[in-house]
Amino acid sequence: MPHPSTTTSTPASASLREALDRAGAPAPRALSARAADPGAPSAGWFDPARVPAGLLADLRAEADAARSAPWPAPTTAAWRAFQESGDRQAYERPYFARRRLLTAIALGLAADDDPGRDDGLAARVASVLDEPTWCVPAHDSGPPLGVRELPDPAAPVLDLFQAQTGATLTALLRLLPRWASAHPDLASRVRAGIRTRVLDPFRTEARSYRWFALPSNWNPWIVSNVLLCAGAVLTGPEPSDAASPDDDTDLAAVVDLAVESLDAYLGGVPQDGGCDEGVAYWWQSAARAFEAVELLAALVPEAADDLLAHPVLAALARYPRVVHLGGPWSANFGDGAARAPRPGSGLVRDASPGGLFARYARRTGQPDLERFARRRRGDGTPLERPTDLARAVAVLGDVAWLEAPDAPGDDRPPVEYLPTLELLSATARPDGHEVRLVARGGHDDDPHNHLDVGSFVLALDGEPVVVDVGVGTYTKDTFSDRRYETWWTTSSFHAVPQVDGTEQGVGRRFAARTGLVAPDPADAAGPSPATVAALRLDLSDVYPVLAELAPGREGSLVRELRLGSDGALDVTDAWALDAPPRDVRTHLLLRTEPVRCADGRLELRATAEGPTLLLDVAGTADAAWHAVELDDPLLVAVWGDRLWRLALVASGPAASGRIRARLTPSR
Repeated sequence: MPHPSTTTSTPASASLREALDRAGAPAPRALSARAADPGAPSAGWFDPARVPAGLLADLRAEADAARSAPWPAPTTAAWRAFQESGDRQAYERPYFARRRLLTAIALGLAADDDPGRDDGLAARVASVLDEPTWCVPAHDSGPPLGVRELPDPAAPVLDLFQAQTGATLTALLRLLPRWASAHPDLASRVRAGIRTRVLDPFRTEARSYRWFALPSNWNPWIVSNVLLCAGAVLTGPEPSDAASPDDDTDLAAVVDLAVESLDAYLGGVPQDGGCDEGVAYWWQSAARAFEAVELLAALVPEAADDLLAHPVLAALARYPRVVHLGGPWSANFGDGAARAPRPGSGLVRDASPGGLFARYARRTGQPDLERFARRRRGDGTPLERPTDLARAVAVLGDVAWLEAPDAPGDDRPPVEYLPTLELLSATARPDGHEVRLVARGGHDDDPHNHLDVGSFVLALDGEPVVVDVGVGTYTKDTFSDRRYETWWTTSSFHAVPQVDGTEQGVGRRFAARTGLVAPDPADAAGPSPATVAALRLDLSDVYPVLAELAPGREGSLVRELRLGSDGALDVTDAWALDAPPRDVRTHLLLRTEPVRCADGRLELRATAEGPTLLLDVAGTADAAWHAVELDDPLLVAVWGDRLWRLALVASGPAASGRIRARLTPSR
């Protein structure tokens, strides 16, 4: 299957439906046992001879460990814990552990390519089939149901993980066809379970679900997994699949619904490529949309090039580069971690496969992004683990990724700006250092929203110094009206200004008026360093208290961020009110404790031995700080036991004034 060119004789279709119609609306075909493009997830196989020997050895070792590990049991009592106490982890921890163990054993068998072995896989697959639902308690509601005390196998709910479990089992059958042939009854049970729990609810009830046609991660996350199940199960290539006479019709119906839902997603997300769900969810939102479109291209190859040339799909691929800080770190606004859990932290989360990002870039004709993926990999593994089985198989089958050399250097633009999100990414490289700023305007009604309009993160040499704490462990309250009672969602614990100790408002109307300030060309010729980028954020509408202190006044609270070519970041928070406020301060959340220098400046570091940023408040504020002790397992896995909260407090603030801080790399 040819990859789309970056230049075509005809413009790309404006929608997936249009792309299919331009191709003559051909009927979808079942996924072949060996797809023309081995890098596509439809291939469902990989050649161990093309996989690096070290990776194969790791897969075998992980399979050995998985076989000897206890097989966890998600129990009824654990299910009830969510309704009784709001605890999601009691059920989800063993639930996801099962699927990771299953994936590890399957990959180990594929690495050995021994058709006679089972390694306990059959018993574990049967155990997953015996689960009363593949949905998780927090999601077990749907048309026409409310939240149920216990799951009802006769009324399955198609949530994220019902669909993903179906895709995992589909990938397992396609990855291990000889194993499936050796266990025909079990393989038939798998196909029947996928039909009953995933495909039938999608085909008959998809439009009744709240996630259908929504521009958020649930839509492509579910649809991509449904398409993999449908293409392999409804009209499977093997005689043992026992396809029914209705299978062709069912597959066409699934594809039609999938296209409808995906077109609404691609039409509803930011058209400039911003991901308002944050970088952690990008992997389950934009990346899932790519996987879904790639599967459509395999199901309807006549339209493949046009489908993959969708302009919004290409734009969405850029977001991870825009927010990347260095190494494993990214700017993580909203509900997302700044990095995967640290090795040895004891917390397991699915990894984000760099091979998926590289394939996304390649198939949408963006070689600069593919080079970025190769640079991020460096000498590391070509398959980050754990990850779900379908994604793992796609990466292992992508020989172009497995054999691609490193891409030294850095050709990222120094400034990238996403106007829909009002998100700025800017880089200065003074004297061998790299200072990277990522800042946001926007509003306080994003998906997975935190009260952080106007906030920023700042990294020095790839390590975040001024940070966004991210999100802790989800509970029943996380997506309820008690969401903003959790400290890590509040303004007080983000890098934003604060007046009279009050919080930002909740909702779309609490929005910044943001302007990207273009550098003055004359600036470069003057005595001061040139401006790399500057952002002006009028926060007058973001804080409800300002409507009382300066009613109807624009510019009552304005933040300006300016990054110079010397790496200095100027942060200026200025206010103009009708009367003096009681308190004005600027918060920064830091990786390590500040150290006060003899001249009054503060030394800030990402690590105890790392390079230093010097913070100077130039007499406009007093600095005070305290430790923020972390006890949530997810936060500890990212940051360790504590962060530090720095407050720059205006002394006796008048009705108008400013706090100005300069952060400069130490020479």
